[in-house]
Amino acid sequence: MLRKPFVLFTVLILFSLITAPTGAVQASTAASTTSYEPDNTSGQAKLITSGTPQTKSIVPKTDLDWVKFQLTTTSGVLLETSGPFESDTRISLYDSTLMPIEYHDDVPGSFWSFIDRACGIDPLPPGTYYVKVEEYKNDAQIPSYHLAFDASPCPAELVNIYTGGVRKGSSLLTPHASVRRSVPGVNSGPVRITNTGVSPIMASERVIYKVNGVNTSFAEMMALPNNQVDITYWLPWYNNVDLDTQLRIANVSPSTATVRVYVGGNEVQGSPITLTAGASVRRSFAGINNGPVRIASSQPIVAAERVIYKVKGVQTSFTEMMALPAAQLDTTYWLPWYNNVDLDTQLRIANVTSTPASVRVYISGVEMQGGPFLLAGGQSTRMSFIGINNGPVQIVSDQPIVAAERVIYKVNGVQTSFTEMMAQPNNHVNTTYWMPWYNNSGDLDTQLRIANVSALPATVRIYIGGVEMTGSPFSLAVGESTRMSFAGINNGPVQIVSDQNIVAAERFIYKVSNIPTSFSEMMGLPNHLLGTTYRLPWYNNIELDTQLRIGLP
Repeated sequence: MLRKPFVLFTVLILFSLITAPTGAVQASTAASTTSYEPDNTSGQAKLITSGTPQTKSIVPKTDLDWVKFQLTTTSGVLLETSGPFESDTRISLYDSTLMPIEYHDDVPGSFWSFIDRACGIDPLPPGTYYVKVEEYKNDAQIPSYHLAFDASPCPAELVNIYTGGVRKGSSLLTPHASVRRSVPGVNSGPVRITNTGVSPIMASERVIYKVNGVNTSFAEMMALPNNQVDITYWLPWYNNVDLDTQLRIANVSPSTATVRVYVGGNEVQGSPITLTAGASVRRSFAGINNGPVRIASSQPIVAAERVIYKVKGVQTSFTEMMALPAAQLDTTYWLPWYNNVDLDTQLRIANVTSTPASVRVYISGVEMQGGPFLLAGGQSTRMSFIGINNGPVQIVSDQPIVAAERVIYKVNGVQTSFTEMMAQPNNHVNTTYWMPWYNNSGDLDTQLRIANVSALPATVRIYIGGVEMTGSPFSLAVGESTRMSFAGINNGPVQIVSDQNIVAAERFIYKVSNIPTSFSEMMGLPNHLLGTTYRLPWYNNIELDTQLRIGLP
């Protein structure tokens, strides 16, 4: 009671041995409610582990939930309640003698509670601490709620996660550390991930797609640094005929935005779109299979393209690709690898100017057959090169273009997943790249793809979680690409450092009951683009299993 003002997946048929899906990689595992009772007094308090939320209940309405935690060094601490149903909690924090330290009732826009003890402001010294959670006024039951506890030795920086303008979670990060966070019960946008400290971070969004409750595909998309937000975005192609394709657009400004969408030079039906400040929208346009896509707004926005792939009419995979901000447009683009032998790989290239463009494609320094390719003003093309499994890929035009690589993955000759990755504009090539997480254990087969795009031999080092990997450093000749995996590593962030310009991406093969089902790839973030705030147009953790991955260099 609230009283205060409201301040048959085709592969599953072929591989019938998939009977017990292993599920998604989670940031944490919440134990069952009953395992913590009795916990009605401080003497019954059980330990709570940092990064492992507990799912609890306030039943009956006078119930109290006590937990305790221990710190071995001065630390930043976060304590927070949340849940699937709007409920009214309050949290009290005590020291080892049960002297009150802090009390909190409501967070803005919600009746859940939040205590933040930040390094540099009010961290907690070493010791044992007690936490009491109760329902406000003790006159209503809370059938289920989550109690999250996060502690990091100082120095640690506080990262806040917002969806739809409301803070939905926070994490503490120390240097060379990463965190994976899921926000329960949220299907909205936009997403803003902000470090309240001074250090730059990196962030991505991981989605595990389910068909009839069965995990089928994995995709990860780098969030857009706030310093790259633009009013115009480009994509090389839009297909809502063979695929289920959706544009996701978020107004990240404080003013109402008028957004126009053009595909193949034609404004689509339903455009212009009005977006109030902080609003997100998902739009599909029936019967269109063309390019390029231009999304133009009167205010700063962030935009992405979501694709659901279907095999014989059955949905099998989900992928999402951030649209390219207009300020990043270039005449040359890079990709670390192209494989049209084991995979069905296609380059998608669009001339974003009104002037005809001459485009050449080189793979491992060899110009591809058919080049140069002529593109009229505003024209897009899709091209494949038979029998090529090499890198790097260089796409060179005499006019500004946008380019991406589309891959259809096959298992035993059967198509199972679709993914698309934006190529790296030459103007953002760097010597250092970042990814928030690397997992080459369990249900993922993860590979780093690195290409030397300079005119000199390169020495490359790879660090994961601040630790240099076996086999690092290694050399890359001029124009050479490599693919590397590190067995048993499940950590972050990933730092790839070279003494020459490179391009780097992370490739994932997702497995269900140890059977590969999907392929996806994400370009690393160049070092010079790191920032303290990141944007995404949408977050869905209701119909999908969605996780935010955040790393501190």
